Amino acid sequence: MSAAPTCHGLLSGPASTAHYAGPMLELRQGWLLEAWRTTLQGLGVEADARTLIGGPGVENLAIELGAPVADATGTLVSLGAEAGPLTESAVPSATALPTDSFDAVLMLSAWERPAEVGPVVREAARLVVPGGSVWIGERNGPALVHSTPATHPSALMYIAYPEVGEAIEAASQPPSLLGMEMVRAGMRPVTSDDIELPIAVLADLPEYIEAVRLGMWPGVELLSDDQLDAVLATLERDPVAPVSFPFIEHRPWVMVRGVQPG
Repeated sequence: MSAAPTCHGLLSGPASTAHYAGPMLELRQGWLLEAWRTTLQGLGVEADARTLIGGPGVENLAIELGAPVADATGTLVSLGAEAGPLTESAVPSATALPTDSFDAVLMLSAWERPAEVGPVVREAARLVVPGGSVWIGERNGPALVHSTPATHPSALMYIAYPEVGEAIEAASQPPSLLGMEMVRAGMRPVTSDDIELPIAVLADLPEYIEAVRLGMWPGVELLSDDQLDAVLATLERDPVAPVSFPFIEHRPWVMVRGVQPG
């Protein structure tokens, strides 16, 4: 793994959300890798399953999960047994991969507007084998915005600037839309769960503050420079969470699961 600076976040939200870069805790320590393995196992994905993950930030996820870089594009990563090469033009709604290529497909906020959800879901359903599962995930804006800073430190920003929280809530697609598109794609049964996804590993408070400055918190790009400075000063003065480092930042997501009949 390269020691050069890379994208510090994994799944910061819709593609329009700013990603952030900067120095990272050495991921060879396995903190984030182990967190993701636990998350995938909790969803029911077998360790050796052929798995496709789509959404913003997955190229970095591929590196952190140990996938060959050749199996990743800017928006897709293939894990497990090789299911075919991913071309640079591949996107979540048009992968150009063969039908029934994967045991599991996860599409995580792989759209910017409601009209794009359906094509992504239909492509995921096409790619999964009969009996396989598709998970469609969306950042849980209401849960994030209305959490306490001790649960999600970004709540500091939403309390100080409620208009930013309102924008985050408005940008989140409702679970009902995701479930409806799953049903339309022929998936049965369809269920929904709330889950905390690991986002980043932070080595110390200065690194945490720098990651926020560079875009780790959803909505931070909506602040003026003066507003951001004020939020960061509050975080530095009273770091309500995390309380110890290294710290794994999490984000609340809604995960809708569908099973391919057969």
